[in-house]
Amino acid sequence: MDAHIQMPKLILKNFVDIYGAFFYFDFSDGRVKKGHPKTFYTEENYYSENVEKFLGSVVESPLGRLVAYLKETSFEPNECPPQNYVEVARMYLLSLIGRSPKFAEEEPHGTIYYQFTNGFSNYQKRNLAASTVIMREFFEGKRRFKISFMDNTTSETLVLPTGGLTQYGAVVISPVTPFRAIVFEPILSEQEETEYDRNVIDLYCISETKTVHEINIESIRQEAKRDRKYVVAKTREYIQCLRDEVFKDT
Repeated sequence: MDAHIQMPKLILKNFVDIYGAFFYFDFSDGRVKKGHPKTFYTEENYYSENVEKFLGSVVESPLGRLVAYLKETSFEPNECPPQNYVEVARMYLLSLIGRSPKFAEEEPHGTIYYQFTNGFSNYQKRNLAASTVIMREFFEGKRRFKISFMDNTTSETLVLPTGGLTQYGAVVISPVTPFRAIVFEPILSEQEETEYDRNVIDLYCISETKTVHEINIESIRQEAKRDRKYVVAKTREYIQCLRDEVFKDT
């Protein structure tokens, strides 16, 4: 059975065009190609049957309900998502880090189990140095996060990097559709920790095209420094423009 190595099919499906395809920048040869959610970045028997069942029941089924909620919600003033979706988002974050090919290079694929049951191994913590500083501090227990959601109200769509995470300023953004994202925001001080109300979920409305564009540029730049696999977009023209902007001097 073919398994999606990093990004769940349910997320990829949100980035397709009217023909059921998306376009992605392939770092291996610098080309923009067409892809389909069912077959994109898969490998036969990459995960064991038990791990596939685990990912499906613990991560992806609840994530599907969260994504459906985010897609259907208009984010009216004072509207707050159900609190249980914070835990769903956290588990998805853990799965993205756990599924990273960087971890699979030297450890068995089944160690994704380990990350959910026993925490991250010393090897994995060391390798987080190759990722963002904020994420490394989060998993080493040095920094706490609050989980929020983002509404992109512009006409410019978010792109989806292979790893699923982009650090933008002090926050980490995980797009789940071209117009919705999960936001992981660090709690920077003891005062913020004291004042943080875990029953209140912030909703960020992004109304400036410039901000979305900056997030997308960072997605490509950070993917270039990390796994160097792919960045997915809804249209060929848009991902080509982003590629040309990032690599115009190379």
